[in-house]
Amino acid sequence: MKKSELLNWLQEEYQQWEALLEQIDLTRMEQPGVNGDWSMKDMVAHLTGWNCWHVARFDSKLDHTTNTFVILGSWLEDETLGKDEAFAEALACGFARFVTFLGASKLDAKAIGESLLRRRAGSPKEAN
Repeated sequence: MKKSELLNWLQEEYQQWEALLEQIDLTRMEQPGVNGDWSMKDMVAHLTGWNCWHVARFDSKLDHTTNTFVILGSWLEDETLGKDEAFAEALACGFARFVTFLGASKLDAKAIGESLLRRRAGSPKEAN
């Protein structure tokens, strides 16, 4: 698969994910009980980055006390992606959209090991 094909595929998958989430009433997103005390919002935050086809994995949570979307750890399936500007920008824009979706006030990306990805996650072009 070429890089452009991968990026197109990721964009299409993300659009399908957004379409699915738009079907959930916003008042129900914060109701606990989806999985124990977790709300749908909590579940979505936890599942971000996890699906059948991994390019990168991110362990994350929404810290309700500070209203911060926190990246707890990250892993890349292909280490060269950590140095790829286009991938870093796509990832940063995805995080920015997700932070907005969650209603979080900020993103804590300190745990992302790759410096380019960590820097870009803090200032995506789309968010500027």
